[in-house]
Amino acid sequence: VAAAFGVPTHGLVVDAERHLVTVGFLTALLLAMSFRLLPRLRQRPLAFPGLEPVALALLHLAVLARTLEVLAAAGAVELLWVSAFSGMVAWIALIVFAVAIIARRRRRVEAPSAAAVP
Repeated sequence: VAAAFGVPTHGLVVDAERHLVTVGFLTALLLAMSFRLLPRLRQRPLAFPGLEPVALALLHLAVLARTLEVLAAAGAVELLWVSAFSGMVAWIALIVFAVAIIARRRRRVEAPSAAAVP
């Protein structure tokens, strides 16, 4: 936004802003809506419903770590190492999301017993 008005901005601030919009908002929106809609569309509950908060928490942790680039641009360069790990945390969040959505609950199919057959 500042660049549109001709105000010079630091590259780290622009990078943090881009990640806040894409990862912080758009990806979080896609994950949250997928967790809500896909089980209803498939008419099956998730195999691991407890992974939803784990995936979203990891994603938000990654966004928070990436936001530290703004402080690094202001002079706190020692925080850049935290920002460097944000991508890995975001990928782990996406893997947790994929496991939660793709995994299917295994149902035990019981064979009819001999007593039940007339």
